[in-house]
Amino acid sequence: MDPIVRIPILGLALAALLSGGCTSADRDERQPNFVLSADEIRLAKTLAGQALGIEPNAQSRPGHVVFVKVDLLPAADSERLVMVHHYRYEGDQTIFTMVDLRAKEVLSQEVEMHYPTALAPEEVERALTLARADERVLPVLQIGTVTMEVRPIQFSKAGDSLFGHRVAHVLLNRDGNYLAAPVVYVDLTSETVILQN
Repeated sequence: MDPIVRIPILGLALAALLSGGCTSADRDERQPNFVLSADEIRLAKTLAGQALGIEPNAQSRPGHVVFVKVDLLPAADSERLVMVHHYRYEGDQTIFTMVDLRAKEVLSQEVEMHYPTALAPEEVERALTLARADERVLPVLQIGTVTMEVRPIQFSKAGDSLFGHRVAHVLLNRDGNYLAAPVVYVDLTSETVILQN
């Protein structure tokens, strides 16, 4: 494989967002060229994973790297350029890999430290599992109908105990209203649940 060329990936990612770049969840039947197929997503994930040294179908473990998403970048009709997002727990790193789907090659890769990024589906499930199993959360879940939503949250101050950790904020909603307390954080890095009242 040729050496990976470094180009300003974050600038292209921003351009994709500002110009209406599509994600795998987008569905615009009028412009099917702007929708990534399941095969394209799989290919992008595989090529980016190989560039990172990730074994196909590798099981998650502490310190692992998780696949977050694929964004389709604005490009000429003859090109299919995507940005693959991974998160590496060790070092709190977001990894952006640009892939040319037509040529089936990685064009560039960039690592950003402490960069806000979405949670992978497996991380959302893990956060929900840990929160539901916590004996301090259980009493809240047993009163009425409570649903749980998960959002990523980032602690930006270097002195904060959760700085550099992968943290999920679990929001509790009872009958359409978010509960002010308890505030539930799941530290996915250490797999601990933190409650604030």
